[in-house]
Amino acid sequence: SAKAGKIVSHQWLGANTAAPLFYGQQQQAADTAKFLQTDVADIDIFALRRTTTGELLAPLGQECPPLPPNEEITAEVVISNRNAAHSFPPEVRDLYEAWVEFEALDAKGRTIFHSGFLKPNGLLEERAHVYKQIILDEQGRQITRHQIWTTNLKAYDNTIPPGRSDVARYSFRLPANAQPVTLRARLNYRRFNQEYTNYVLARQKKQMTVPVVKMAEASIHLDFNGAVNPPPPASRTPNWKRWNDYGIGLYEQTLFGDAAEAFRKATALNPTDARLLVNIALAEMATERLDPELQQYHKALLLLDQALQLDANNDRARFYRAQIWRTQGRVKQAAAEFQQIATRYPRDREVLRQWGQTQFSLGLFPAARHSFESLLRIDPTDFLSWQSLTSLYLSDGRQAESDQAQRLYLQWRDDPVADTVSAKFYALHPEWADERIRSHTHRQQSAQRPVLTGAQANPDK
Repeated sequence: SAKAGKIVSHQWLGANTAAPLFYGQQQQAADTAKFLQTDVADIDIFALRRTTTGELLAPLGQECPPLPPNEEITAEVVISNRNAAHSFPPEVRDLYEAWVEFEALDAKGRTIFHSGFLKPNGLLEERAHVYKQIILDEQGRQITRHQIWTTNLKAYDNTIPPGRSDVARYSFRLPANAQPVTLRARLNYRRFNQEYTNYVLARQKKQMTVPVVKMAEASIHLDFNGAVNPPPPASRTPNWKRWNDYGIGLYEQTLFGDAAEAFRKATALNPTDARLLVNIALAEMATERLDPELQQYHKALLLLDQALQLDANNDRARFYRAQIWRTQGRVKQAAAEFQQIATRYPRDREVLRQWGQTQFSLGLFPAARHSFESLLRIDPTDFLSWQSLTSLYLSDGRQAESDQAQRLYLQWRDDPVADTVSAKFYALHPEWADERIRSHTHRQQSAQRPVLTGAQANPDK
């Protein structure tokens, strides 16, 4: 790769806090850690939910009803991917270690509840809310040494896409003596999990400590008279945005009704932002898929029209409106809308897919074929496009190309028998059952999820 005897520097700032230290580049490691702490992610102790009544106290940072002593409550913490520009953490999540640390302290600083702490040996506590990936070999064993050539499927994959949020929940009991409580939440990141780091360093006969970077932190002080000490005003996110982040996290956890309500709260606080109306519409559309008799598409269409009254150039609203038009039988109108959007976003895969499907519905087979082929030039592994092209090529008498499209569809689609491998893993390791549920709660008695090694893991070689 050298040009004129030189290669391009790879010392840009990213997320690798381990490699610079391995090679003694202390400044690069320090600069990388500082970069990761600069508005890449955000964390917000957004709400408390009373276990006895289900009442939601939100958003925290303003006055809320008094909390009775000795009551069990659940803190809802919102974690947002602000500026990573890709998922957080990115791929190779089987090696990265990102997690939420949450603690509740009494007035004397004594721990009431603590999740996501590091143990004396450097390993992460086994009940933490983690962002990671579990990949399995064909025998259902976890791959812990990144032997990706043995991968059969992903059994677990928790990440925050760009611009999205997650909600982590922690349940604990308040002190019986009505003393103030401090809540703290941190988003921590370590380039490699400690167990893998120990393995590599032992093989290399080296010693080093992979730093834990505190990417975001929040704290709040609760008083039993109903007062809440908010963070300094200069650092506070507007409440409409906090509700919106919360709604996004609920949406990602398929809690569509709750998400719609959170987006409505955001809209009430910021009624001129068309994007928030689109978010409500999306949640309503998702509910329609669960129960078509609710007529949520009709509600969503009204919301999208309202959004376009505020911002006539909101292509996101126009995109989802075209989807609804197609379901209502207004296929030509939807096709015209998708065409305009595709002209402005010629490399958006979902736009090309929706346009191609609409063209197919209208019997415009050459045009649909062109849309799917354009999508595949962007992503050659898009199996749904290969599936569509199988029949499109065949209808045009192109048997060889149809057969090739069918082979590529079968190559890139999800393995239909992979669930049996995943089921084997979860049967052997039921401690992961709660964590794989998108909207789960961490408790003191939550099951531990120990690192799998030895015969329970994929062999090293």
